[in-house]
Amino acid sequence: MTVRLLAALGQYPANAIVTFAAAVETSLVAEKLASTDLTGGVVYQAPVDAGRAGEAARWVTDADGNPVDLLLPGTAGRGGASSLVGAGGGKGQASGRSTIIIGDSLGEQNGGPGVATGYERLWANHGYATWLNVLLRGGLSIARNYAVGGQTSAELLTRLRSGEILLDGVDYVLWLLSGNDIAYGAVTTAAAQRTLIDQIVPLLTRSGATVLAGTIPPRAHTGTGTFDTSTKRDLVMQSNDYLLQIGRAQSGIIAFDTFGPLSEFDGTPRAGLLRDSPAIHPSAQCALELAQLIESAGSGVLPRDGYQLARAGLKGQMLTSALSSWTANTPIGSFGTETVTNAVTGSDGRADWTRVQLASPSAAGACRQLSHSAITPGASTFAEGDVVVAVAEVEISSCADMRAINFQLNVTGPGVTVDSMGEFAQSVSNGGFTVLSAAPLNRKMIATPEYTVPAGVTSITPRIRLMANSTSSAGDIRLRNPSFINLTKLRA
Repeated sequence: MTVRLLAALGQYPANAIVTFAAAVETSLVAEKLASTDLTGGVVYQAPVDAGRAGEAARWVTDADGNPVDLLLPGTAGRGGASSLVGAGGGKGQASGRSTIIIGDSLGEQNGGPGVATGYERLWANHGYATWLNVLLRGGLSIARNYAVGGQTSAELLTRLRSGEILLDGVDYVLWLLSGNDIAYGAVTTAAAQRTLIDQIVPLLTRSGATVLAGTIPPRAHTGTGTFDTSTKRDLVMQSNDYLLQIGRAQSGIIAFDTFGPLSEFDGTPRAGLLRDSPAIHPSAQCALELAQLIESAGSGVLPRDGYQLARAGLKGQMLTSALSSWTANTPIGSFGTETVTNAVTGSDGRADWTRVQLASPSAAGACRQLSHSAITPGASTFAEGDVVVAVAEVEISSCADMRAINFQLNVTGPGVTVDSMGEFAQSVSNGGFTVLSAAPLNRKMIATPEYTVPAGVTSITPRIRLMANSTSSAGDIRLRNPSFINLTKLRA
């Protein structure tokens, strides 16, 4: 079937009439990102790169030689191929940072497009992609999260061959090799695992995307879904070693070790890093460490510029140089200590940071909030169809068991919120993240997903929210340059 997009998707604008693989269209409609009602839509025409106009169309085949997609010469500015059928969607942003996530529940818990309806789960605080974007100053654009809880490598391979996972125009693929293969007995020999890896990797790299592939992380040694036998644990080591070999030998894939940095000497997960029982899924602290591993491995290829902030005057950028004019309140619960101090010196020696100190919350979920006044549509702000984003610089001196440090756009009219990090009601013992004061996060950035303003928006209110995860939560955080940026105006 053919659908009309209700929101921008990759290079496709809102209201574009496009045709994807049937499974993709069904998913987009279910998530309210597309409609089968084509009224008011415009048939999308991909711009053709004049320098490649003479190239012939070509079929792309799967590993068995079966045609799965028809590709035309590349789209302007990307140099990749433009797909007409099958897997032809999910184009990258013009910024060249289009990123997808694949894998099992460890990838799914990032949240993001494709995981939940609405925006409430975009940028989960226990998602490694969230923290990678913080470390890269908002440098990635997550086009779609294809990860599925419980998925095995064989199931991922089937989805890649079917064209359900859209790779054309994608710049980065984030992938952790699934531990489900071994934990649940889907793979019982090293040879079988090598075969799966050998089949998956070419399907990912042939699109031109850079694949950042992590080894299987550690799991508990007892319980369902764990590495509960020595045979399984040996197979994990063999599988991880082979993926690292592939990363050294082949272009287009950067493989990095997650098992060693996250495990004890006996191969069990380091204490406090996994958030459930039996220990399988990363806590926010573990997600941060995974992001640091990805950042290190991809240091030569990942974007380093991120969103650019200036004092004032840039077209499309509305800045408040200090948070002193923002309204501070505590909409949920209370804190024994809730101090907001302006004109504080940061790690760069500049005294233009706002410091927020929180301690002794009344309950889990207590929230301290800083709010800008509502921004209404206008020539100097935003209009229907514009793409906007909220960005702020952040330094974390110390943070214990906080649920979220969150920049949010509250959108009236549609009644949605666009979050830089989602808020999750995790248990007291394993939900919040901890950043040691001995190793602060300095001069990083939190950014909301890029949001295409739909019809009917009457105002957008930027908010910075700091939420406790338990009555033991505490934080010492500095913030600067909270910005509401109209990317449509900025890029015009």
